[in-house]
Amino acid sequence: MVRLLLLVACFLAAAPAFAQTLEYPGEPPGWIQAKATGCKLWNANPKDGVTVTWSGACVDGFAEGMGVQQWFLEGKSAGRYEGNMHSGKLSGFGVYIWPSGSRYEGQWLDNSQHGHGVYIYSNGHRYEGEWRNGQRNGRGVLTTSGGGQYDGEWRDDNLHGRATATWPNGNRYEGEWRDDRIAGRGIYTWADGDRYEGEFRDDKLTARGVYTWANGDRYEGEFRDGKRTGRGVYTLTNRNGGNGGKTTRGIDNSPISYEGELVDGEFHGTGIMRFSNGDWYKGEWRNDRPNGRGTMQLIDGRTFAGTWRDGCMRQGNYIASLGANKVECEARLAQ
Repeated sequence: MVRLLLLVACFLAAAPAFAQTLEYPGEPPGWIQAKATGCKLWNANPKDGVTVTWSGACVDGFAEGMGVQQWFLEGKSAGRYEGNMHSGKLSGFGVYIWPSGSRYEGQWLDNSQHGHGVYIYSNGHRYEGEWRNGQRNGRGVLTTSGGGQYDGEWRDDNLHGRATATWPNGNRYEGEWRDDRIAGRGIYTWADGDRYEGEFRDDKLTARGVYTWANGDRYEGEFRDGKRTGRGVYTLTNRNGGNGGKTTRGIDNSPISYEGELVDGEFHGTGIMRFSNGDWYKGEWRNDRPNGRGTMQLIDGRTFAGTWRDGCMRQGNYIASLGANKVECEARLAQ
């Protein structure tokens, strides 16, 4: 399931840097006096060449109430705020516009985004939702310029909690997130019709889950690091083979189910495969084929029990095959 991890990475890469400071990095924060009025305003990141103007009222020497705060860096516009101030800091409702074109409109507290607000990024991404102390916290919707969307819970600027995410290519995930990663229980649906419902960890299918292919094939069982590993049950509806197009090969009588052990998506360990006409094989597998001790039972009463090699077994003058043709089996058994 590597494609899931890649899609999540692409979604996060499309998202903007979530936190932007109001000013430019420089000296420790402190007060700055507005040109002309001398009114004090909070400067989060002082830097040489930074100046500010304030059009509103001053109370006890600090900016207060509604007004326009205009920042300059070496004489050039470096950000503009229009809204409410309290004791020299952004507080209440206001609109801040960065030189890049990014824009925040919403609630402020103590010079940080706090409450409900809308942040529109210069690259076209948009976030609308709750903020706390300058970070996205609570419920919110991030829509990327490419058409992707995350609608759900946030914690400290990270995707965290329950949410629904959609990708521009039509993929969709509904479930739990933890620290910007898909983690916990959820349902991931691919645009091609494949679907997984179960546990995730670090953007990967893990623990137990159910994977259903668009053609109706179904696997229920264990996953590890995004791959089918452990015990599980396949139910196959595709009469040309299942397992995502990579089950046993060259079988005229098509398999309809496999129950047993898997490693990295392949039948590996002990398991039983049943076929559409009632035949079955039970025994050891390696790399998707019978290898080791096993028994093939046919509906006509014949039984082939013994040691298999890559899907082939010789019993007397008869060669039994599973996932291989007669020529391949003769070559393998001759080795």
